[in-house]
Amino acid sequence: MAGRSHASKRKRQLALGVFFAGFVLPELQKRRIFRSEYGGRTLRDHLGLHRPANRHLRITADVLS
Repeated sequence: MAGRSHASKRKRQLALGVFFAGFVLPELQKRRIFRSEYGGRTLRDHLGLHRPANRHLRITADVLS
């Protein structure tokens, strides 16, 4: 019985996700509350965060000589 209730719950969650993606998000995008395009290619770009220096790639005078 536990398997059935879990599967049933999963189907309801999936249906809610499909409804949200199909009806709610487009309406929010139409009202310009939820964006439909992003400015960059990465999550860091989307959040407006700067790219930190690579701490694993340190070029020192020892390596160059």
